[in-house]
Amino acid sequence: MVNLRCALYDIPIVELPARLVAIGIKGFKSNEVVKWCYERKVASFAEMTTLSLTEREILAGNFILTTLSIEQEHRSPDATRKFLLRLSDGKCVESVLIPESDRTTLCVSTQVGCPVRCAFCASGLYGLQRNLTCGEIVGQFMAAARASTTRLSNVVIMGMGEPFYNFEAVMQAIGLWHTAPGLEIGLRKITLSTIGVAGLLDKIFSAPWQPKLAISLHAPSDDLRRVIIPHDHALGVREIIAFIRRYNSEIGQRVTVEYVLLDKLNASAAEAHALARLLRGLDIKVNLIPLNPVAEISYAAPSPTAIARFADILSQYGITNMIRAQRGDHISAACGQLRLNSI
Repeated sequence: MVNLRCALYDIPIVELPARLVAIGIKGFKSNEVVKWCYERKVASFAEMTTLSLTEREILAGNFILTTLSIEQEHRSPDATRKFLLRLSDGKCVESVLIPESDRTTLCVSTQVGCPVRCAFCASGLYGLQRNLTCGEIVGQFMAAARASTTRLSNVVIMGMGEPFYNFEAVMQAIGLWHTAPGLEIGLRKITLSTIGVAGLLDKIFSAPWQPKLAISLHAPSDDLRRVIIPHDHALGVREIIAFIRRYNSEIGQRVTVEYVLLDKLNASAAEAHALARLLRGLDIKVNLIPLNPVAEISYAAPSPTAIARFADILSQYGITNMIRAQRGDHISAACGQLRLNSI
């Protein structure tokens, strides 16, 4: 039997009061529903105790509140937590909660699997199965928020999937995180990551929300970039540079350039010099990411000495950079390790 009820987190926050009034949840009671959903983050309509039993039954008859559940949880010694989330159709995605002294960040997925198949990443090993709905993207946040002892203050859209292939749902989710009462996360605390997809990347210029932007480059030349990102629709290096220049000018914000370091492939001093020359004059920050191991992938991370040398060369050119601290690699929760099933 087909379930025709709408997932509540799929409804834009500005439309929700009218939708509630239409089914008989009127006046201040519609505001109560919004508070229960976003401020108190309840997992069921039955928990909305300021509403009458009849009103809760009306809600349950018209909407679905929770469209996913935490199937498994893994905890790392560094306090990182990875969740395997079961969707309503039985498929799974992973998200990662990263607590720090001054913030708590959630890394969310936007697709079941990934079509890009980056050479270092587990998420694309089995290709793309489907896009997530806005409700499923936001639902990851709500599930993690209920499990966390601290307020989720930051979101990074860097989990499974290429967000620009699911752009409308991603933008709707950003809008909910930014505007929903009780969430209201600043756009500078939401980071959207992409490989730079031809024909899609320019959508950011007319997007309703402008979060921080991160672009996965991983190489200073097209030949090397195609080895690491063998996706037919990934933009070339010069196209990425031209985009960043335009973005700096029109949006007026810095871009984070993500660069996964792979031993004997893209981490030599020569590649560092080439990358630095390429990026000079742009308002960017380079995020250097030592490869995190994936059982099915044969690449390795460079030595700590080689990583430090790469960063130092960028600094010599005046390129702001940082070496990303490894978080959650003990539980396969670090960059490039998320997959359809926990291992």
